[in-house]
Amino acid sequence: MKLSPIRQVETRAVDPARDRFRISWGRPLEALERSLRALGCLQPILLWSERNPEIVSGFRRVEAAKRIGLDSLPAMFLAEEREESEVFTLALDLFLSTERPHPVEQSIIVRKLEAYFSRDEILERFFPRLGLNASAVIYRRIRAIRDLPERAQAALADGRLNPACVPSLELLCEADRRAATELLLTLRPSKSAQKEILEYLHDLTLRDGAAVEELLKEEAVQEILRRQPANLPQQREAFRQWLKERRFPVLHRSKRAFEEARREWQLDSRTRLVPPPFYEGKQYEIRFSFRDPEEFKKRLEQLERLGRHPERLKKLWE
Repeated sequence: MKLSPIRQVETRAVDPARDRFRISWGRPLEALERSLRALGCLQPILLWSERNPEIVSGFRRVEAAKRIGLDSLPAMFLAEEREESEVFTLALDLFLSTERPHPVEQSIIVRKLEAYFSRDEILERFFPRLGLNASAVIYRRIRAIRDLPERAQAALADGRLNPACVPSLELLCEADRRAATELLLTLRPSKSAQKEILEYLHDLTLRDGAAVEELLKEEAVQEILRRQPANLPQQREAFRQWLKERRFPVLHRSKRAFEEARREWQLDSRTRLVPPPFYEGKQYEIRFSFRDPEEFKKRLEQLERLGRHPERLKKLWE
C-alpha cells in the first residue's frame, strides 16, 4: 500500500460530511475531545486525493478536532489510482481493527458494500468478519435497520433495543414504528418482552385496523403510562396484561370466569379445578390427592357439597 509521508493538514480543509467511506455511527466524542486537548492527535487520519481530500479513516478525530477548535491534524494520503471499492474495504479493515460494530454500523457496512459487491460475496466474505451468520434472513434484517426511525437506531446502537425486534418493526408503517419505539423506550421491557409487545401490536393493527398510536391513546393505556416512573415494573406488567387481554379477549374472559368460579368453590389446597387447554372447550377436570381413606372420604364430601349448588357450576359454561 502506497502512502504519503505524514504531514499536517488544516482541519477546515477536511469535510466529514463527505461520508461515503464512513462506518462509525452514534459514538460519543467527549472522551476523544479530552484526549485531543491533552495530547493532540497522536494517530494520523487517512485521506484519499490530495487535490480534494476525502476521509477514509478518522471521521471522529476530525469532528472532535473541529468541535474543540484544533487548527490542524496529522494526515497521510492514499495513492489516487486506487479503486473506490479498495478504498472502502481498507476503511472497513481499519475500523474493524479497533472497533466492534454495533447493529447500526453493521447495517451501514452492508448497505455500502452493496455498491461494490454482490449479496453472495457480502455474505461469504464480509459477514463472518462482522460477527454475523451468513444467512439471507440475517442479511435482510441487518439491511433493514437503516430504514428504522433514528430513535430506534440509537436504541439498537446502545443495546436498549433487541436486534430481534427489527423484523417486527419493519412490518409497521413509519408512524407506527415511531410510536412503538417510544413505547419500548418508555417502558424498557426485557429484550424478549420487546419482541412479544411488537408482535401483539402488529396483530392488533391488522385485526382492528387501528394504528399503534391510536391503540396507545386508549384511556386504559394512558392511565398505565401516567403512573410514576418509580413503578416501572408495575407499569410494564400492567401494559403487557392490557395488551394480552386486548389481543385475546375471549381467552381472558374465560380465564376470569374460571378464576371467579374457583374462588367461589372454596376448594382446599389438595383439590384442584383444571381448565381445558388455553381455556378453549367445555371439559373441566377435578383432581385431588389423599393420604388415607378418611381423607378420601373428606374430598368426596367436599365435591358432594359443591354438587348441591349447580349455580356455581354453571358459571364455567356461561
